[in-house]
Amino acid sequence: MNKIFSLITVLILMLSCEQSTDNQLDERLLPFNPAQVSQWSSDIDFFSSELEKRHINLYHTISEEDLKSELLNLKTSLPSINKYQLMTEMMRITRLIGDGHTLFSYRGHEYSRFPIYFKLFDEQLRVIKTSPELSHLLGKKLVGIDGVDINEAMKRVKPVVQAVDNQHSLEHYLPSTINVAEVLFGLGITKELNVANFEFSGETEEKISITLTSIPHNKLKKAVTESIVKHNSLFGEVLESTDGLWLSANAHTKSAYIRFDGYPGIIKMLMFADSVEKHLSRSQITNLIIDFRHNGGGNFFEGLLLAQMLVIVDGLDWKNGIYALVGKATFSAGVSNAAQYRQILNAKLVGEPTGGNPYGYQDADRFVLPNSNWPVQFSKRLFKMQDEQSNGLQPDIIIKTSWPDYSEGKDRQFEWIINDINSRTIHNKLTQPTVKAASD
Repeated sequence: MNKIFSLITVLILMLSCEQSTDNQLDERLLPFNPAQVSQWSSDIDFFSSELEKRHINLYHTISEEDLKSELLNLKTSLPSINKYQLMTEMMRITRLIGDGHTLFSYRGHEYSRFPIYFKLFDEQLRVIKTSPELSHLLGKKLVGIDGVDINEAMKRVKPVVQAVDNQHSLEHYLPSTINVAEVLFGLGITKELNVANFEFSGETEEKISITLTSIPHNKLKKAVTESIVKHNSLFGEVLESTDGLWLSANAHTKSAYIRFDGYPGIIKMLMFADSVEKHLSRSQITNLIIDFRHNGGGNFFEGLLLAQMLVIVDGLDWKNGIYALVGKATFSAGVSNAAQYRQILNAKLVGEPTGGNPYGYQDADRFVLPNSNWPVQFSKRLFKMQDEQSNGLQPDIIIKTSWPDYSEGKDRQFEWIINDINSRTIHNKLTQPTVKAASD
């Protein structure tokens, strides 16, 4: 009898603990209490006053009256909204400021993603990366989330996407926002915070419905390992590398390729640039391809150090042999350097218009809201890397990435450059004067 009583007691305690945990988790989903309302109201005022003091030109797109009206409306709604609704509203209002370096990001606090990554092709979200158990979804189109049609879901998500300078950066960052559990819940797209039903279709339009659980962001790398495209070095063996950069070469075509994803710091950049100059000179390289398509920014002055070393390589074809690849993911310093390389190195830009603007607000700094400890980023400088404003840096040769090419691993932009190099090589051989052998 005592054993039965003990078992019942243990079960009651376990149920009590589970209920207590559930209630504790549910507090995040409840409207703010009076103390939280007061704290967030103070944080919103701080957000406004700090941006006014520290942003180079806060009202370059939205008027002071409209921004303050938006923030006042948000403060008024605080008693009736929860943390995630507030987050998405702050994201939306910050987007209204109108530059990609001023942002209020979901990354400011703990967040999770559903284990599917997307890429946008012609307004269709395709699965490009996922976990092994979901690999059958690779290539599928997302058509709905928790009963919300994908067009409606994208319509709700687009206004809150951060780091947007133009339509191209919106298209780039939308896919990496629409799988964030906290964003979807805050916008009312999902019914539960960490669980949602996703609906997909293939080329035959047959629907696949699956319930997914989000994964904390710091565990995603180990969980999401299956990709539709396997990326390899375009020129084979890597000759030199450092953080965010590598060099490879093709001796047959006398061409070299620099993958320029990031900025390793001044010392490492100087060492890399020096090694690149030696390799190019020693191997008698005449054609150079610099790939900025995955460069999201950093310190563009480091990129100028690389340009300074490239300029002294006399063997390069300075009239026709320098190329720079750009795309929607090219942002901030990546855009600045691509624009500068066009000017300094006479580089021909190939690819898609960039996600960042060459004439716009950059050089980010940040402050932290005192009560919520949420970081806020803002622009400090106005950079003019070309004479006029444009919707991204425009390539000389525009080649868009299509879904069929991407899914088959075809890089049409890179292929265009190789074909251009080959055609110039053939033309040069055909136009070279023939040397007649001297008669005996």
